[in-house]
Amino acid sequence: MTSFRRLSSSLASALALSALAVGVVARGEVITSNIADPNPDGGSFVSAGFPQRAQAFSSTVSGTMISTVKMDLASSTLTQPFSIKLYNTGTSGLPGSSVATIFSGTGGDIILGASPFTVSGLSVVLAPSTQYFMVFERQGTFSGQWNFNLETTGLGDGFEVDNSFSTTTVDDWNSLSTIQPYRMEIVAVPEPPAIVLSGIGLASAMYAFRRRRG
Repeated sequence: MTSFRRLSSSLASALALSALAVGVVARGEVITSNIADPNPDGGSFVSAGFPQRAQAFSSTVSGTMISTVKMDLASSTLTQPFSIKLYNTGTSGLPGSSVATIFSGTGGDIILGASPFTVSGLSVVLAPSTQYFMVFERQGTFSGQWNFNLETTGLGDGFEVDNSFSTTTVDDWNSLSTIQPYRMEIVAVPEPPAIVLSGIGLASAMYAFRRRRG
């Protein structure tokens, strides 16, 4: 029979390994990226004529949360506001509606920030195997630019070459470019329930193994 002391020792060992496993599972995974090339091929303005630009990507087969977003942005305004939003996919494969705001700020955040523009510490939940759009949107008289590359390859299972859209009025998606994916990188981590279940599963396995040995 396993003593209480041995039981406590087994659980302690299992939980310690569980915590280690959680740390491994929780590491970020790049699900889409095309910013490795330091030289963009061009840029699309976000201004009065085109208030929104959107680039599609897909989530992985398991439930994840966006933790970091990097976008190759430029701005010519300091005080005018802009936002970065996550959109679902609507009819005909067009961006549908906003499901989360990734960042809200002013052009000064882009000008004074690191390149590419990076937003971290996020916890935006993505459904499995689902197409989304990252949207760069102006407010006021903001004038900015989202750079693109002409390459047809990128990192991560969620990278999409085409499905880059723009608007002439907000949420009126009517312009498609199939050769210039906007430059961005999205890093995701497993949802907390998945992390917890992984840790509990390892702890249970270790406890059962130690019990059989005892």
